[in-house]
Amino acid sequence: MMGPATKLTWSFPTLPEEPQQPDVPFELRHPVPANSVAAQCAENSVYVEVMEDFFGTGTPLKSSAFTLGGCAATGEDPSAQVLIFESELQGCGSTVM
Repeated sequence: MMGPATKLTWSFPTLPEEPQQPDVPFELRHPVPANSVAAQCAENSVYVEVMEDFFGTGTPLKSSAFTLGGCAATGEDPSAQVLIFESELQGCGSTVM
């Protein structure tokens, strides 16, 4: 049996270099509560204010997106971007437990 005509040379292939990631300004932010709902309960009624910017992102949601149980908002303060809900405790589909 005859060997190869030319001597074979072999080496491990070089590992490809990972491309450098560009420097991007990044600051890890921790979530902050939006504090977007306030409620006052009385003996027979409830009063609720909901900020239209519910998630605290700076983008108000449509007022039709909010209901209290099955009831729509009873009022609105456009300057404060607040929806107002007023209901009897037994109203809007609530039940006594």
